[in-house]
Amino acid sequence: MIRNSFSDDTEALCYLVEGKDYALLIDSILGMGNLKAFCETQTDKPVILANTHAHSDHFGGNFFLTAAICLTVI
Repeated sequence: MIRNSFSDDTEALCYLVEGKDYALLIDSILGMGNLKAFCETQTDKPVILANTHAHSDHFGGNFFLTAAICLTVI
């Protein structure tokens, strides 16, 4: 679990799950800080990004992962 606190009473969460061939990043939170660079410290596998829905606290960091495969869960 990765936390991106942006106010005293609210925070955004995302998850990085490492598999055999890929790492799955579930949501990309707000884009405050370089999420791609952080993920690279956690895994050496290619990252697949899945956004659970279209709220900015779930897809705001997508621009850091332009080389990732992006999926939208519907």
